[in-house]
Amino acid sequence: MSGGLNGQAIVAPPSFDPADPDDPAHLRLLYGVPADVSGDHVREYVRLARQESEAGRAYETALLRLRGRAAALGAWTPSPTVGRAVLAAPPGVSAREAVSIGTLAEPPPRRWTVAGLVPEGAPSILAGHSGLGKSYVALLLSLCVCMGRPFLGRDTRRASVLWVDRELDQDEMARRSFAVARGLGLDRPPDTLYYLRPDEPVGSESTQALVLSAVERFGVGLTVLDSLTLGALGDTKEQRDVVAVMRHVEAWGTSLSIDHITKSAAAGNQSSATIFGSGMKRAVARSTFFLAPAGDALALRPDKSNFGAASSPVYLRASHLADERGQPEVTFETLDTADDALRGAEDHAPAHEQTLFAILRLFETGGGPVALATLAAEREAKESTIRNHISKLGSRVVKHGDNTYSPADSRSGTPGSEAGNEARESDQSRP
Repeated sequence: MSGGLNGQAIVAPPSFDPADPDDPAHLRLLYGVPADVSGDHVREYVRLARQESEAGRAYETALLRLRGRAAALGAWTPSPTVGRAVLAAPPGVSAREAVSIGTLAEPPPRRWTVAGLVPEGAPSILAGHSGLGKSYVALLLSLCVCMGRPFLGRDTRRASVLWVDRELDQDEMARRSFAVARGLGLDRPPDTLYYLRPDEPVGSESTQALVLSAVERFGVGLTVLDSLTLGALGDTKEQRDVVAVMRHVEAWGTSLSIDHITKSAAAGNQSSATIFGSGMKRAVARSTFFLAPAGDALALRPDKSNFGAASSPVYLRASHLADERGQPEVTFETLDTADDALRGAEDHAPAHEQTLFAILRLFETGGGPVALATLAAEREAKESTIRNHISKLGSRVVKHGDNTYSPADSRSGTPGSEAGNEARESDQSRP
């Protein structure tokens, strides 16, 4: 039946069988799908809607994923009415319903894409001053994940990687990728490394649809954003804007966002560096770590880990070289804390790391374990403070029965041994 209102035609909705929950005509009305979309696409969209609801995701995150996934089907761009999909999907055990934890089966151990640094299914942030080489380190991490190789001594889970670039361009990304690949002994980057440079910033609906479409199409297990500050919609100092952007990033699943530190930290001592902009970046991220100067080398220093104790820093050196054919090559090596290249590393290290360097220095000059009182005098600190530092250092320091301390063996300065233990404890088997 048709009629008219203010010159606009009114068309009666098609009839459908209310007893059939999968009747395409019914689903079109329920999910706000245009009439020209095929029945197969409608069913696929509804399947995804129900899948998201049953997964128990927060409403906003599920909605963002649904919009991107629907667009990935290539049929239509969902209108805001797709929000009804989450609410209308068959009820399951969701985050909006109270459940008895004691009646649930114990979940398996949390998995990590990079042991101790990048938890699976959650956002992480790598921050540091401009020009230190954050993008190269993130690119090394990406290639290692693509191949399932250890990253600076830490186990990885093999997965496809999507690089979302809001700083450079495809040619520059390709140049860097080939150079890092050659440093790993490869002729070229893995074909499971994908690149995307959206025109609109992260936080816009169009970019979200592009990213989620690529994640869906290529089975991406890790998405890297370069960078969070320059690539985000809105004001990165405003809490509301940052939360909205981080919710988009959350919907990507496992992610690593490259970001900058505050100007004050970049200009001085970086031992207490903070991520540029609103503190909600760090609040939403489940893991954060910093790249900082360390003498003539670099320190990759874990800062926050919601899913386990922050692991030990990695000291590394990046070298930009040329191979035998004159092609650019970037290599990375981890360093022991006693390496000469790390002299002066404590200048940008947290207080407990400075205590470790003091132990190393006094151990070398004295030829043996260092007394607590000697350490306190060297650091010009109270003995109780030094004890707190040593507690934070964990297995990197050996405590002797006479209340003296010495550095652990060389593994203490080549972080990765600890990460390897975390990997085994978290069932870090590769697919």
